[in-house]
Amino acid sequence: ADIACFPYVSLSPDGKISLDAYPNVLSWMERIKQLPGYVAIA
Repeated sequence: ADIACFPYVSLSPDGKISLDAYPNVLSWMERIKQLPGYVAIA
């Protein structure tokens, strides 16, 4: 599920959707970014 959801959630700022009210989601995103082999969306 992480692999399927992360790209959409990580692009939420592009849609002017703030995740500030969701600290657990922000924390989850940071953990995903620390995984070996993570490549940022260009």
